[in-house]
Amino acid sequence: MPRQPITRVILKGYDNFANNINRYWIGSGADTAWATTANWLAGAVPNNSLSDHLVVFNKPASTGYTRQPTMGSNSVKGLVFTGSADVTITGNGISAVGGGGMFIGPSAGAVSFASVKFTANQSWNIGSGKTLTVTGVGSSTGTISKIGDGTITVSGSAFGSSYSGTFQLLQGTFNMNGTGSPMYAWGAGIMQIYGGIIDNTSGSSKTVNTGSVNNGIHILGDFQFSTSAGTASNNLTINNGSSVTDMGTGTRTITCLGSGTLTLGSNVCVLSAYAPISANIVKKGPGTLSVTSASYANTTVNEGTFIIADKRVAGTMTVDGGTLQINGRCDDSITVAGNAGSILRVLPSSSATFNAGGNLTFTNSTSKFVVSVFGGSAAAVLVMAGTVALNSVTVDFDQNVGLAPGTYTILTGTGGISGTATKGVGPLGAAGWSLSISGNNLRVTVT
Repeated sequence: MPRQPITRVILKGYDNFANNINRYWIGSGADTAWATTANWLAGAVPNNSLSDHLVVFNKPASTGYTRQPTMGSNSVKGLVFTGSADVTITGNGISAVGGGGMFIGPSAGAVSFASVKFTANQSWNIGSGKTLTVTGVGSSTGTISKIGDGTITVSGSAFGSSYSGTFQLLQGTFNMNGTGSPMYAWGAGIMQIYGGIIDNTSGSSKTVNTGSVNNGIHILGDFQFSTSAGTASNNLTINNGSSVTDMGTGTRTITCLGSGTLTLGSNVCVLSAYAPISANIVKKGPGTLSVTSASYANTTVNEGTFIIADKRVAGTMTVDGGTLQINGRCDDSITVAGNAGSILRVLPSSSATFNAGGNLTFTNSTSKFVVSVFGGSAAAVLVMAGTVALNSVTVDFDQNVGLAPGTYTILTGTGGISGTATKGVGPLGAAGWSLSISGNNLRVTVT
């Protein structure tokens, strides 16, 4: 058999085969076993060690691999994929990866394996347009730092209860496509989001359940949520159980793309610190961000929809180009700016009255106040503890259920109400309707 060419790979200062660092899988043996010498260039099988050898896959797609590797219980220092041939590591997957980490180059083919463990701090560098598919991540320690613009797709029942490592998303895409309910019972592990994209391309809604207050999900930078398959069914819910979704201090921009919804199901705040409020969220993108537990963060909605669902939100709310939908309770002031498309929507779930602290300020008639009908015989009422400044805000009614003739309070400023409101889209099927101010209340009369 002709000798396979050696592709020189430099990773973390190590220079390949000549220095006895790299081992090259050629897949020419009679079987797929990791220990078969004919599967390795020059018969040099890597040591079963976390510190000795980087394993390199560098064959082109034109020749490919006659044998794909069955790794079994072996460990390696790191994995390097530079050739365009696809690689599938089968068997028990990868027993352990040491501090050499993983590199998938810009010319690499698709890479997949069933399971992986890691035992040292390391980087997984995945090149642009490349994908690493992992069915599971077993009991691990240390930290994986995901860098590079490529994608990790995790399916199966990954990140189980035995997982205790840290996964840092710094760049690229992390596809949460796992199975089971919940998808990931994250154990004692931690996920830290510093950047990049979280995606769900599975075609069905997914839930991530994480660990205790000191573990789980930490949002420590700006990131995107993308349902790249383009369907609303690709929703993603992140629950930290009885703990919190740690936002850290400073401002986090969350951009929701596509038509799916990202739900934060645990208290959103600086870790273990509900007051004073020092976390800030900026919501961008046409998609939806929903908070179903308490949120202790100042929030600005620039695009798409931000939903206050069921529980309280403490912190000022500013709507400047998107929609703030109140299904629950807001404890602080709300400002609806004058940019076209700035909307405050009151949408009842089990009650027609919603209480909010602070003041409510509409900037002008390009702002909208959208009222939903509760049970067909009552309109939703937003009661502010402070003042309400209408400033000719446009009032619309959701076209879901008609409102019986009568007069209904739709907005109350306990500390007073000023200005007037402008009629927009009236209640469904109403022959006529009008707006009026009575005391500290904005009312609608349906005829």
